[in-house]
Amino acid sequence: MRIAEYSLDNRVVTIVLAFALLLGGLKAFQGMSRLEDPEFTIKDALVITPYPGASATEVEEEVTDNIELAVQQLAQLDEIESKSDRGLSTLTVSIKDRYDKDTLPQVWDELRRKVGDAQRGLPPGAGPSIIVDDFGMSSASSSPSTVMSTVTLNSKTWLTCSEKSFCWSTMWRK
Repeated sequence: MRIAEYSLDNRVVTIVLAFALLLGGLKAFQGMSRLEDPEFTIKDALVITPYPGASATEVEEEVTDNIELAVQQLAQLDEIESKSDRGLSTLTVSIKDRYDKDTLPQVWDELRRKVGDAQRGLPPGAGPSIIVDDFGMSSASSSPSTVMSTVTLNSKTWLTCSEKSFCWSTMWRK
């Protein structure tokens, strides 16, 4: 309680000290180095596979499990997270931290090969899978009035799904 008592008894010293700390903080803040757009690498990819008309259970058993098995063969793999909805399988593939922006393109190519090989084991009507590994300028939107979801990346619409999980694409990737 001595500090509080001293501060109340000596207001001038308290105000001068507070002002000096404020000026020191502002000077330190302005002297900090800053990058306008710091560079970082997203080490995740989405594997989106439509299977129109299938239930979530059918999507999981016939599509998601097959693609997961193929992706698990990647040595660079850190984690897989999957979601099976009516008519749509979505896998989020995370790569180990030791891979940087220079080595990731080779990892994504290997992922594409593994998913491409798994396409042969998918049921008729499923696929082709879309692999999204470039999240630059990305956005996702959902309109509550029409219950539709759209995946848009780099100003291109990749996949649109309606309420009944009927999905269509305006642009397919490798």
